[in-house]
Amino acid sequence: MSGSGFAQTPSPPYYAVIFSNQRTAAGERGRNEWYQHFELRVAKVERAYGGPVRQEGP
Repeated sequence: MSGSGFAQTPSPPYYAVIFSNQRTAAGERGRNEWYQHFELRVAKVERAYGGPVRQEGP
C-alpha cells in the first residue's frame, strides 16, 4: 500500500477480481460452510482516475 492508504495498481489495462459474499454463522470452517452465497466477478480496468480530495469551504 502507498502512504495514501490506497493499494498501488498497475497502469491500465489490467484485470480486477471482485469477491462478495453472504456469510453464515461465525466459527464454521471451509468454503462450503463459511459462505451462504458468494459471487466472483472479473473486470477489465481500461481507465483509472484519481486525485486529491477537494475540501469544501466553510
